[in-house]
Amino acid sequence: MELFSSVKCRAYMKPVHDGVRIQVFDGNGDPISTGKLDGTQHISGMGCDENGKEVELVDLSSCEGETVHKTYFKRMEFEFTGFFVGWKILTCEADLGTDYYDDSWTSGGYIFKQNTYVPKVGVVYFANNAKRYVLPEDMEEIQKDRKSDSRRMKMIRGEEICPYCGMKLHNYEGLRKCYCKFCGGEIER
Repeated sequence: MELFSSVKCRAYMKPVHDGVRIQVFDGNGDPISTGKLDGTQHISGMGCDENGKEVELVDLSSCEGETVHKTYFKRMEFEFTGFFVGWKILTCEADLGTDYYDDSWTSGGYIFKQNTYVPKVGVVYFANNAKRYVLPEDMEEIQKDRKSDSRRMKMIRGEEICPYCGMKLHNYEGLRKCYCKFCGGEIER
């Protein structure tokens, strides 16, 4: 797929704010920043229930490799068109957990994130400064034969503008038909 080509999309990856996270509490039950886990802290996999109330999903205090599942993006069915501008690797799902390490220099617990679903997605702009991430199988390039679809150029504020890409045209005086240098579209005066 070429950069800046028009695409028709069937779905996109919508951000999910499910509230799942790991929270570390001190001995009094007050939240603290993580730092080193020495076994005196209570570690919880927190999330929200169906009413939006914060609940403990799993106790991770034992640091034995337990995890809680976190969803960052989910596929949302919605048809739209836009311009493809590039590719991005997107973390959609991951497992958050705690584990314990013990080697010859030091030992202690740690918090980890293990990505479980990381697809390559296309970045598609569908409005001014508005983009969506789209899976390749949900994206289809719109083929336009610009050489045979001749249109008339537009005049905006006294300047000739290409009807395909909106770029200002230069040095086309006196020609009945011409081609836009930026997008290659055939233009009639």
